[in-house]
Amino acid sequence: MKSVVLKVIQFLFFLSVGAFLLYWAFKGIDLRDMSQRFRSVDYFWVWLSLVCGFLSHLCRGIRWKMLIRTLGYAPSVKNTFGAVLIGYLANYAFPRIGEVARCMSLNRTDRIPVDRLLGTVILERVVDMLVFALLLVSLLLFRFEFFGNFLTREIFVPLYDKLTSVISLPLLLAMFVLLLGSLWLAWYLLRSWLRELKVMNQLKGLVRNVWSGLTSILRMKDIFMFILVTLLVWGMYLLQTYLVFLALSFTSHLGLLDAVFILVMATFGFIIPVQGGIGTFHWAVALGLTLYAIPWEDGLVFATLSHTSGSLLTIALGFVAFVVLWVGKRKDSAVPRPK
Repeated sequence: MKSVVLKVIQFLFFLSVGAFLLYWAFKGIDLRDMSQRFRSVDYFWVWLSLVCGFLSHLCRGIRWKMLIRTLGYAPSVKNTFGAVLIGYLANYAFPRIGEVARCMSLNRTDRIPVDRLLGTVILERVVDMLVFALLLVSLLLFRFEFFGNFLTREIFVPLYDKLTSVISLPLLLAMFVLLLGSLWLAWYLLRSWLRELKVMNQLKGLVRNVWSGLTSILRMKDIFMFILVTLLVWGMYLLQTYLVFLALSFTSHLGLLDAVFILVMATFGFIIPVQGGIGTFHWAVALGLTLYAIPWEDGLVFATLSHTSGSLLTIALGFVAFVVLWVGKRKDSAVPRPK
């Protein structure tokens, strides 16, 4: 009962954060005038962007399968693709729960241990953060004065000021060092007693399996194919953003490098743990478009069009995957190992 209450509180908290940011983004906007702008949208490009969105999800399913195969399991692309979609669907209920949901889905269809799958999911997130960092660095290298000053002024400085207003950086570092020291001292003094506990053996097994998933990329034979699929995932994200540019008259003049910048801003919006990036995505993308002297209201039109179309696709695919995989019959035996 207590866990249910905590989940409800968590759901309402993050939902309220997203609702507040959505209200903040649309505050003072004439919604009637804004609705008129959607009538001039060239929806051909929007539908084409959704094809890219579908392909990005499919590539994620293929990439995940590549990691799982290094663990000695051979799930089908259908199951990994469906599990990814179910994970995205779960994120619209509780932020960040999608990673666990997709592992549970694949455990149901292929009986692969959840803890080993979690390691591969964490590894995926690390790889994606590296790609995101490369995109950010590329923006700064190509046009530092144009993009760098904006990101510093609008993103990094406000985040630093917000953090240091709550707690000073030296104090935060001191607390971190003190925490690590306390944990090490507690382990040193209680290690003999802790090793005898059954739960510690279970925890060691969990950590070992998660670590096996994390290091799966080191056992991958075709690492170049993994890199290629990763580039395809982010390439589809980039193309999806660019195609929505073409759907609107006030963004149709923007190019691929500009799409990289808006993709980076959108990723900042998704990093904040709010259901489906509602509110945070709109705010970050509309803010990014102001760099091109695009009015805030027009920026919100682009953000709403991009976010709503992508979300509807993801939710629809997620429900289909849930019906096909989660409601479907579970395998009676473990998945065969690859030769």
